[in-house]
Amino acid sequence: MKICPNCKKVYYGEDYYCIKCNYRLINYSEEERKKNQKILNQSQPIQTNIPKCPTCGSTQIKKISATSKVFGAAMFGLFSKTAKSQFCCKNCGYKW
Repeated sequence: MKICPNCKKVYYGEDYYCIKCNYRLINYSEEERKKNQKILNQSQPIQTNIPKCPTCGSTQIKKISATSKVFGAAMFGLFSKTAKSQFCCKNCGYKW
């Protein structure tokens, strides 16, 4: 059994490099495997893609509704920032 020290992926074959991150694999015996099983079980949960504000980095954002986009386009034409944007930051007010 081999474990990638970088991404913690486990390999049971004759691989020498991790397919996922191209890192050199380390051979582990059964005793070491049991010892390191806690590390594998405690790996960080996979984070989903959470959009962030490009200006302030805040995750407190809201999606601009289609009604707001139509209203912005009707009031200010196609030069309206609201008509062209998809998200609005609740923290700094930036629209992108």
